[in-house]
Amino acid sequence: MESRAEEYRWRAHQCLEMAQTFADRDARGSLCYMAEVWPKLADRYQDADEVRPAMQQQQQIQPKDDGKKD
Repeated sequence: MESRAEEYRWRAHQCLEMAQTFADRDARGSLCYMAEVWPKLADRYQDADEVRPAMQQQQQIQPKDDGKKD
């Protein structure tokens, strides 16, 4: 997997595939619900990844203190 967001989207797809194999309606419902939640988590994770680099760019390098007094 390239990213955590991509992994989450893959998990959503897997939930839908598994839901098709279950005869139990409640189990299918749970898997379909999980398939809806995984992409939301992927979007949140992807949004967080896009914000972090911008925050890192705002950090300023502080000059070293060489111990000398003016």
